[in-house]
Amino acid sequence: MSDSSPPIGMGSPKGSLSALAFCPKRLDTTRLKKEHDTARRASKQLTDAFKALQSEVEPYIAPDQELPEVDPEASLRFASLGIELALQEKETTRLERELIASERDAGSISPHAANKQLRDTGQRYYSAGDDLWRHKKKKMRLADPGLEVPILDIRRGGVSDCILALYRKPDGVGKSRERPKNWRRDALHYYNANGADHGEGSDVWCHVSGRWFVKEFIKAAHIVPYFLDFEGVGELLFGERTQSLERAGNALLLSKRIGSWFDKFWVS
Repeated sequence: MSDSSPPIGMGSPKGSLSALAFCPKRLDTTRLKKEHDTARRASKQLTDAFKALQSEVEPYIAPDQELPEVDPEASLRFASLGIELALQEKETTRLERELIASERDAGSISPHAANKQLRDTGQRYYSAGDDLWRHKKKKMRLADPGLEVPILDIRRGGVSDCILALYRKPDGVGKSRERPKNWRRDALHYYNANGADHGEGSDVWCHVSGRWFVKEFIKAAHIVPYFLDFEGVGELLFGERTQSLERAGNALLLSKRIGSWFDKFWVS
């Protein structure tokens, strides 16, 4: 582009370079609306199916009535459908959040209104994550009812050493698990650590240094290894009502260098 080219954003007429520069944002919002509508319809269909099966598997029982016999196959189908619904709800909410951000950037809604909507959708997103974790645990137990779960006596002195060994060397405990999908992005949303929301451009926050960094330099490290969810240790450590260790609240945003120290347990 030569020096005589018209500057972008200076009120150039329709069809000029500056006018065309805004087209991708409008197209992006239109695309997101269509994708969100499709996802919302899918969520509605799954919700209807889930409620129908729930009335069969978990019917309302008055306190003075006898509990019906549980159908293992129906319960397993119910858990599988719950997983599918939770995943779809997360995707639908993710698209809604992207649509809100796109409309905010395009000036369709005010930043204040957008931030409120993003907070509300954030709660729904993490609630769906809790549902996903709950149904995954239920399906795992139903799929192998004969599975023996080791019980640790927390009153014994060696328990803390055992837990530390599990924490440091997970390779010897069951199957190694990959990080949840969108782990880093969810952590950024959870901690509201995107610089764009704080006038810091595209930079993101580092918890340890307390500074903003270029986004490529930041990673999300787990605090408690999420494989513990599937070994029964998460509940031992934090109680039965603990939230899933796969949630973004179990993450720290760290610069790559500090993150590598953290993953190697050089710092804790």
